[in-house]
This record gives sequence, structure tokens and C-alpha cells, in this order.
Amino acid sequence: KTLFEEHMCFCKTETQKLKVAISGYEEKKPQLEGELEESSSAISSLSETVKSQSKDLKDAQTALSEAKAQRESDSAAFTKSSDSLRTNIKGLEKAIKSLQQGSQAMLLQSPVADVLRGIVAGLDTSESDSDDSQVAHNKEVLTSFLSGGTSGNDLLE
Repeated sequence: KTLFEEHMCFCKTETQKLKVAISGYEEKKPQLEGELEESSSAISSLSETVKSQSKDLKDAQTALSEAKAQRESDSAAFTKSSDSLRTNIKGLEKAIKSLQQGSQAMLLQSPVADVLRGIVAGLDTSESDSDDSQVAHNKEVLTSFLSGGTSGNDLLE
């Protein structure tokens, strides 16, 4: 009988412990369900944020590559323009030196005259910041000189 009583006592004690544990878990169940719902909501929200941020990143990368292409294009145009202007400046320096030395005929027969003709042909009075009539007059005098109609001294005045 003692063994039976011990077993019965053990069963009662263990049953009581299990009832207390089950009761504790049942009390925590609503709290855990709420936390699970919050976590699911947070995961959904973060997933939407990731999608939005991914789209923004892709848009920014596209804009960056477009801007880079534009800068490269601008740089190439600047380099081309700069090279052309440097060539024109060197030609003008040689022309001025020839005029100062009084060798008008030699100047008109040199490649420098072709550079000057190119510069004159490219003059556009509409883009000038100075007086349009002055630019037009300078263009006319230089054209006349290059065609042999005036002396070099007229240009230096």
C-alpha cells in the first residue's frame, strides 16, 4: 500500500505542477500572440521599406550614370573647344608677331593666315558680350586684311 500511496501522491503532485504550468502558459498565450502579430506587422512594414529603398537606390544609380555620361560629354566638348581655342590663340600670337615685324606678305602666305581666316569665319556677333558694331567692324577689317586689301598697321590700331 505504501507504494500505491506514494505513486498516488506523486501523481497528484505532478498533476498539480502540470496544471500550474498550463495555467501560466495560458496566461502568456495572449501576450505571445500579440507579440507575434506585432512582429508580423513589423516584418511586413520592413519588407515594404526594403522594396521602396531598393527602387530609390535603382533610381539614384540611374541618375548617377546619366549624370556621369553628361559630365563625360561636357568634358569632351570642353576639351575639343579648348584645343581649338588654344590653336587659335597660337595662330593669333604668330600673326601679331609677323605684323609687328612688318612682314604682311609673308603672313598672308603662311598657314597662320588660314587659321585667322577660320577664326574670322567662326566669329558670331550674336554671341558677343561686346558692342556688335565693334565686332562687325573688327571682322570686316580682318577679312579685308586677309584678302590683301589693307595693311597690317590698320590691324594694330
